[in-house]
Amino acid sequence: MIYNLLFGFYEKTTDFIKEKINDYFSTTPEKGLVEKNVFFFGEHLFFLLFGFGLFGQEDWLYDISMMWDSQLSFSVCLYYYLYITRYVVQTKQLQSNDKEYYTYLAHHISTITLLSLSFLRHSRIGIIIAILHEYADLFLLPGKICHRFYETRDLEILNTASYLLFLLFVPVYFYTRIYQNGCIVYYLRNSEIFINFTIEGVKTFQNHIDLIICTYFLHLNIAIQMIWQVMIVKFVYSISSGNTAIDEKDNSYFKKKK
Repeated sequence: MIYNLLFGFYEKTTDFIKEKINDYFSTTPEKGLVEKNVFFFGEHLFFLLFGFGLFGQEDWLYDISMMWDSQLSFSVCLYYYLYITRYVVQTKQLQSNDKEYYTYLAHHISTITLLSLSFLRHSRIGIIIAILHEYADLFLLPGKICHRFYETRDLEILNTASYLLFLLFVPVYFYTRIYQNGCIVYYLRNSEIFINFTIEGVKTFQNHIDLIICTYFLHLNIAIQMIWQVMIVKFVYSISSGNTAIDEKDNSYFKKKK
């Protein structure tokens, strides 16, 4: 009941959108091949544009020294609510037979925990990390879609577009998911809190337990991103060698619930 009250609207809305996307492609050669990627592209684009629409004029979005303050407002609460809801719904919908199930589960749980902990006292950093996570997929997903359309339509321009998008995706992913997150962690670890922190500093730990836990999950998040970076390089190498670019799980994503 609590889940339906807090997250049911978002899940029903996304299910409705998925159904419409599924219906649109049901009579095309791309049926069962592109629906998942089309939906995720729209979702990533929405949260990126929505984030910039709400916070694009804020100085703290671009200044790392201002990222650690907190200033709750309706727009901050709204963005946090929608973003956390998104990951709660995605976590619920993860398939245990997926070969990357535990990696995605760890990523989703760490993201939900990080955002929840950062909300009250460090709301800005949570928003910045959330927005940074949207960029790379806006290159990957269109690349996958173009590749699928190339396979069904045999248009060479789509094949070329997919390669260009995949190649652009790699540096964008590294810069936004690893380098920028690394800069945030480095800045935090060199802050006064951690410089003065010792094993005996129980009081320091008690006063800043939320920030210390956030730091832990930031490290976990970067570790997961680095694992995915290796997988991405393998992915790009695979398609450059003429192998399929899309996971087989895409085909079953929009199967109707029995």
